[in-house]
Amino acid sequence: MTDTLTKRERIYSSKCHNQILTVKPQRVLRDSNGDSYGLTPVRHVVFSNHQFVANEEAAAALEMTYEELIQFIESRPGFNATNAPNAIWSEDTPPDEVSPTFAELSEAILAAATAEDVEALGRIIEQERETHNRAQVIQMARGALSLLAKGGATEV
Repeated sequence: MTDTLTKRERIYSSKCHNQILTVKPQRVLRDSNGDSYGLTPVRHVVFSNHQFVANEEAAAALEMTYEELIQFIESRPGFNATNAPNAIWSEDTPPDEVSPTFAELSEAILAAATAEDVEALGRIIEQERETHNRAQVIQMARGALSLLAKGGATEV
């Protein structure tokens, strides 16, 4: 009978294509007199093309166990946060899409602008500021309000 080894591996994705997470910052080494004589090595989790593969080898290179590496990545502030600029998620559990989606709000803004419903556009801006605060959504709704204030868009 042969033993089968299972390779533990988890793939993480990042919104930023070359995101770097500092595991251990570089420190100045000093002797008993306070004189510096070197630096400790810096340790980073480095995403390449939006991905990082966490496995036993990557953990060993960072002087961590596999479990410590997983805990380090998953405890980051941007973990599973779709609207964070530094968002990170595990490939096996992608984050839920923000609701309402950008496409849904775009349709709502278009409908409100077409109906010349200034109050609806104001509500969309207010709700977006209170929830996800996506600049694209707010700018689109403001642009629609601006067009309505100027008397509507010109036809082509």
